[in-house]
Amino acid sequence: MKNEYCKIGQPIMSADKVGEIYYKRADILDKGIFMINKISNNKFMFSHKDDFNNGKVNATARPCIFLGEDGECMLGDEKPDTCNGEKVIKPLILKDMFKIGFKKNELKKRLIRIKEDMVLFLTIWHLNRLLDKIEGDVLGDVFKIEYTYKLVLVDNDTMNSIRYTKLIAVDKKYEVVAKIYNTISRNMIVLPPDYATLIVSKLNNFIRAGNFKTCESELDDVRNSSVYLLSMFRLYINNYKQKSNEFKGIVESARTYNFLKDINNELGGNDSGSLFKREKIECIIDNNEQMYKIIMKSK
Repeated sequence: MKNEYCKIGQPIMSADKVGEIYYKRADILDKGIFMINKISNNKFMFSHKDDFNNGKVNATARPCIFLGEDGECMLGDEKPDTCNGEKVIKPLILKDMFKIGFKKNELKKRLIRIKEDMVLFLTIWHLNRLLDKIEGDVLGDVFKIEYTYKLVLVDNDTMNSIRYTKLIAVDKKYEVVAKIYNTISRNMIVLPPDYATLIVSKLNNFIRAGNFKTCESELDDVRNSSVYLLSMFRLYINNYKQKSNEFKGIVESARTYNFLKDINNELGGNDSGSLFKREKIECIIDNNEQMYKIIMKSK
């Protein structure tokens, strides 16, 4: 531990590292006394609010805010590379901060496409439900999981952080599932919380109004959820007429697959039989088709 370095002031770090620390260590930072400061392109630091005056921050006013009373770093292995003597912060390909939230006119425009958002939300919902329950970086024997942390600007004065979840198909037959999930998830995660809450509220009402089957299936959870994703996305690419521009790439790519015309072929089979028996997934497909119709008929 380089205590002398820690006593000099606040370390500089990349936007992604700031996002990761803020996401993981809100227990330290959510006390109303710390700030996130942008120094230059992709260079950020945390500071105590008392060290900010007249638009400037004094980076050496106190020891590093993460230096514990015992002289050890409270971040442990999560500390930024600059704390280990690294002097170069890797540039970001993407923007260092994303904006969350709608202006009044933007919300009105977005509400026009709320049916599309509900369909896409449902497409990845079953896999999200599984991801919320696991600890670690694998989902069954089907996917590896990578996490990326990003800074977001909630309004002109407030920063926060979000975590992107990326699925990597260990079983190559599921690469198309990972591609669909990753693309939709990246777009959904930056929706404002109040808009996302509206989507969930509407979907819950539709579920209560429907007559859905309890699907008995021999599939394990990951494969079961993959069938839900594929069948709902098939409805989207085949039936939804006014798809948004940000999904154009994945839609065109996905058209090269024969979605669920025969899901046995889509996810692969073998000489002794397929991974999925058609009768085992018809229940899932029927439920998705019913939900899609309810959404499209809603006002």
